[in-house]
Amino acid sequence: RGVTGALVVLAPKGRLRDTWLRRMDQTDSDGSFSWRGLASGDYLAFVFPEGDELLAREPDYLQSFAASAIPFTVQGTAKQKLELALPKPQQ
Repeated sequence: RGVTGALVVLAPKGRLRDTWLRRMDQTDSDGSFSWRGLASGDYLAFVFPEGDELLAREPDYLQSFAASAIPFTVQGTAKQKLELALPKPQQ
C-alpha cells in the first residue's frame, strides 16, 4: 500500500555529502514517484515521512539512514521499479 506525501531521496552511492547531486520527490496519492534523466551509476534511495524535507538535506541525517537505504544501479534509459518502506520510528 502506497503512502501519500512521503519524501523520497536519491543520492549517488558514496557521495551522500554532495547535496547538489541529490534528487528529491514526494510520493503521489498512490505512493508512486519518479526520477527522470538519471545518469548511469550506483545510487541509494531513501524514504522519509512527510515533513522531513529540511532534515533530509543534512548530510549527517541522511548518513544515519544509509544502512536502510535501497541500493540500485541505473544503466541506460530502461524504467526500473523500486519499492521503499518508511523507516520504523526509533524507540
